[in-house]
Amino acid sequence: MLRRRTLGWHGVIVGLLWLPISGCAIATDVINPDFLVGLGIDPATVIRRQGVVLVAFVNQTSWPADFYAFSMANTADPRRGSRNFSTSVAAQKVRNEVVECPVEIISPGALTADYSVNFAVAAIVHEESTDATVAYTGVPLRLGESFQCGDVVEISLVRVSGTSADAQQEYVITVRRVPSAQ
Repeated sequence: MLRRRTLGWHGVIVGLLWLPISGCAIATDVINPDFLVGLGIDPATVIRRQGVVLVAFVNQTSWPADFYAFSMANTADPRRGSRNFSTSVAAQKVRNEVVECPVEIISPGALTADYSVNFAVAAIVHEESTDATVAYTGVPLRLGESFQCGDVVEISLVRVSGTSADAQQEYVITVRRVPSAQ
């Protein structure tokens, strides 16, 4: 009886280790991919966590605005899977962008040609007679610290003052995580 139970567990473990090699994503849901890498399995064959992060751009102002953001799939090699994205959002409306996992960073702002981060332009508000540029003063959101795959990242544009002559003081970008229901 004991022998059969021992062989059964060994079969399960060998089967789970074979799945990522054969391309099946189920094993990475059961076993941490970093554990598999530690066992000597080629990292290219380990399928990282799948899913999406929904980025919701919320314009809480009285004017249309263009939002700018970026995602970085691999901070060790930003050339792989990094992208800038933008969307125009009417006053008091919401627009969404879907970011595929795996992703390590999501943030308002943009990546430059050399993959450095530029927070100076996170939104442009199209007021009646002028455009106001809004910078992001926060930090990039990191997977595991600020969001998980399946979450919603809400990037909001809010008017904080109507009397300042400096547009940077009139608008602010806020970011919050809405956890998935899983």
